[in-house]
Amino acid sequence: MGGFGWQYGQGAGPGWWVVMAIFMIVFWTVLVMGVVYSVRHFRDGHYHHDRPS
Repeated sequence: MGGFGWQYGQGAGPGWWVVMAIFMIVFWTVLVMGVVYSVRHFRDGHYHHDRPS
């Protein structure tokens, strides 16, 4: 019996780890930049733009 390779095939291929690594870097960069922007935006009081003073 030749193991379990016949059930799962060869996987996604050798290049997919590069695509996934790039995607994870982009994902975390966008997430961190969004948090930093939100903190700066609300800390500086920019959320009061719509209200008349």
